[in-house]
Order: sequence, then structure tokens, then C-alpha cells
Amino acid sequence: LIGTTTVAAGATSYSFADVSLSASATPYDLTVRVRNVAGNQSAASSPISTVRVDTTAPTLSASPLTGNTTLTLTLSENVYNSTGGNLATTDFAIAFAANGGTATGASITGITHTAPSGTVVLTLSYTGTISGTETITVTSVANAVIDIAGNAASVTTGAKTLSAIGVASITGTIWPLASKPRPS
Repeated sequence: LIGTTTVAAGATSYSFADVSLSASATPYDLTVRVRNVAGNQSAASSPISTVRVDTTAPTLSASPLTGNTTLTLTLSENVYNSTGGNLATTDFAIAFAANGGTATGASITGITHTAPSGTVVLTLSYTGTISGTETITVTSVANAVIDIAGNAASVTTGAKTLSAIGVASITGTIWPLASKPRPS
């Protein structure tokens, strides 16, 4: 027995909040017994619900950076903001290191996340031209990314090196067409 609740006469529903369940891989089967005013108690019902206490925080399982501007975070389970809704750009922070490169900063300018989902797509932008030595690290803000049980994720992508994406450089000899025939 983990607790009791009293249902008012004529009521068709009840609620019960228990704080004594401990974290366990073993599920708890919830059953109901009814006691009338004379004190007679029924046998336990079949399980009406199975509960497993979740104390495991979501973890980051993948974080590919595509074209320097799209960072896709895949978490181990569905995540929410601290009020149970969609995540926002303010739920993440970005650290930028130039490492001798020519770009001077980075920011998170957009997010795609519809709760419940374990996939978060961040849109990134940069100040200056990326030379290929710069790195970014994205982290979650403390207690901003949570699972349904309220366990806070501690997301960190680790340093991601940006790619020097730009105009292709073609080298070689241009043969003057008018002055000499092209070699075969």
C-alpha cells in the first residue's frame, strides 16, 4: 500500500499524488480497492496503470553540423522547455572561438522544435567570413531542456570546426584562343 484517497459521495473521479515511490527499473502496478462506509473492502482490481519512476535525464546522441548553418540535435527522448512547451533559441547558448580565423562571432538565429520531440534543429549565423579554423560549441541553458518527468538535460555538442565554404578557386593555364591553336 502506497497511499489512500477519499472519494466524495457521487464523485466519478479521483486523484492521488504519491511522493514515496522510489526510482527503480521495476514498474509499479497501480490497483484500486474500494471500502464502503461500513468498512467492507473489495479485492484489488486488475492493474489500472503501470508506473515507472524516471530519474534519467535526456542525453545528446547526435549533433551533425550541416553547411555551417544547421545544427541538428538528436536527444535520447522527447524534450520540452521548463513549462512543457516547445524549445526556443534562448534555451541554448553558443560559444565561438576564432582560433586565428577571420570570422568574429556566432549566434543562434532560429530553432525548429515541436514538443514532444527529441529532435531540435538550430539555425546558426556568423559575423565575418569563415576561414575554416573557427569552432562553435552549443550547450543547453541550465534547467531549460527537460523530459516529461522534469529531468534536466545537460546538452553540449563539443567543439565543432566550421568549414571554409565559399567560391571555388580554380588554378591552371588559360590558353589564349586567338593567338595559338590549342594543343591536342
